Parts: sequence; structure tokens; C-alpha cells
Amino acid sequence: MTLYELLTLQASLLAIGVSTVSLVRGRKLGYMQEQLAKISAELAQRQIESYDVASREKTTPQLGIHISNMGGSSYFVITNSGQGSAFDTDLDLIDSQESPLSRRLSYFHVLS
Repeated sequence: MTLYELLTLQASLLAIGVSTVSLVRGRKLGYMQEQLAKISAELAQRQIESYDVASREKTTPQLGIHISNMGGSSYFVITNSGQGSAFDTDLDLIDSQESPLSRRLSYFHVLS
């Protein structure tokens, strides 16, 4: 074998070694990039869901009710703490034979 053939053989072997190392590292890097892509897709999906929930909350009222005593009379006070509007609200008493207002009024009459 001549000197040029030996140099060509060594260069070829060196190229094979560099290619092998590059392939192994590239495979690991490709796997990591695939995992990051999956995580990014999951994060994007969660952000979309969060945006949908926030947009629904903007249009949904959050009603609260309490009994208020003012000037010897009791009243139901309905409040909306949500961002959505509430129109024509109806108030129904569930599982109650009598109005809580009448019990409260009789309670105040007994005390005074």
C-alpha cells in the first residue's frame, strides 16, 4: 500500500468515527426535541382550554344572595359578582314551606 492509500484509509476511518459519534448524538438530540415538541403541544392545548374558560367566565354571571334587614323589614339582596350580565332573575325557595323573610320578621318582632 502506498502512502496516499494509507492516508485515504485513515481519513475514511476518521470520517466513519465522526459520523458514528454524530449519529449517536443526533439521535439523542432528536429524541429530546421530540419530547419538547410534545410538551409544547400539551402546553398549547392547556392555554387554549384556559382561554376558553376565561372567555366563558366573561359571559357568565356569578349571582349571590343574602337577606338584609333595613328599617324593620327584611329583603333579599341579589348581587352579581361575575362579569356577565344577569337579566330577569327569578327567586324560588327550594325545600322550604315558608319564607325565610317571615321567620326573620317574626324573630325581630319577638326581640323588640
